[in-house]
This record gives sequence, C-alpha cells and structure tokens, in this order.
Amino acid sequence: MSDVFEEVEESLRQDKATLLWEKYGWILYAIGALIIAFVAVREYMSYQAKQAQVAQVEMFESARTALADGAYSDAEKQFSEIVSGGSDLAPLASHYLAQTRLEGGGDKAGAAAALATNASNDDPFAQIAVLKSAYLAADTSTLAELEGRLGPLLEAEGALGALALELIAAKAFEEGDYARARKEFAFLQIAPGAPSGVISRAGAALAVIPVVPEQTEDTPETAPLDEEAGQ
Repeated sequence: MSDVFEEVEESLRQDKATLLWEKYGWILYAIGALIIAFVAVREYMSYQAKQAQVAQVEMFESARTALADGAYSDAEKQFSEIVSGGSDLAPLASHYLAQTRLEGGGDKAGAAAALATNASNDDPFAQIAVLKSAYLAADTSTLAELEGRLGPLLEAEGALGALALELIAAKAFEEGDYARARKEFAFLQIAPGAPSGVISRAGAALAVIPVVPEQTEDTPETAPLDEEAGQ
C-alpha cells in the first residue's frame, strides 16, 4: 500500500515540476542567453583590445623606423597619433615625438609641447620629460626659472637628480654666480647615484671656475676703501 502512495506522490511532484517549467522555464532560457551573450561580448572586447595593442606597437615601430630613415613627417604623424591615443606607449612616444620635432626642424617649442603631455604624470618618463624640458628652456630661462621648472627633481637622488643639479650649476656659472656654481659642482662629486660622466664634468668645472672669497660682516667693502685711497 505504501508503494502506491509513493507512486502517487512522485507523479504529483512530476506534474508540479512540469507546470512550473512550462510557466517559468523561459526565465532560465533568458538567463542562459544573457550569460552566453555576456561571455561573448567580453571575449570580443578582449580580442579588440589585444588587436588595438598590436596595432599601437606596429605603429610605434613604424614611426621609429621613419625617424631613423629621416622621414620626419611620417614619424611625427605616427608618434602624434600614439600620444593622443593615450595607450601605454604614449609616455614613451612623447619623447620620440619631441626628438622628431627637434631633429626634423629644430622646433624647440614643439618638442617642449610633446614632453608636456607626459610631464604631469608620476613616473620615470615624466621625470625625464621635466629634465628634457628644462634643457630645452635653459638658454632663455633664468636660474630661478630653471629651478622652478625642475622643482622636486633637484632633491632626487640618482642619475636624474644629478643631471638636474648639473644644469643648475652650469646656469649659475653662466650668470656669474661662481659661488653657487662651485657649491653645486662640489656636491655633484659626492652625490649619491651620480653618473661617472657627471662626476667627471663636475671636477673639470671646478678646475676652471674662479674661487670667490667668502665675505663676512667684518670684511670691509672695497668701494669705500678705493674712494678713501683716492682722497
């Protein structure tokens, strides 16, 4: 007798499941379709992104070849496109774009503009861009202006910091501030991480920059003495 009851209950369960499936089965189909569509879209977007990366790399290499061959117009066009695209290659491309504009037409302003696209970022490419921009502006800038351009880079240890300080020392010498120039070049000889070339140039500079005697409060000024001698 119990078997009969179990068969009836099983039949009822099957009938109920059939009714539920007929009523709500389309929801499961819809969910399945959405999952499949989501996976397909994600895979397509991933494929598109990879293709875009490959295209950027190919364009970058093409631009470098054009630059090496002296085809500056083609190189500038391709480097500019990479920079404006904002891909991972953009920071590096901005440096090549600056080089292209300098070599192709001596365009310092255009080179500085290319470097400025990356100078606001916080990465090694940005620090190099700041340093290059300062070099481009060195001839037309004052010592104070160069210090403002270089900013925190002057306090950085390593090669970039040493190169930045070397530029400041050279500018101080150019403006006749021999005491400042000697001070910076002397520090560069012992600066942590300074490249051997910087250390060597600092020693050569110190050999030719005049030594300026330190003036104290007790040291009389030369002008009044000269006037008294003349009287």
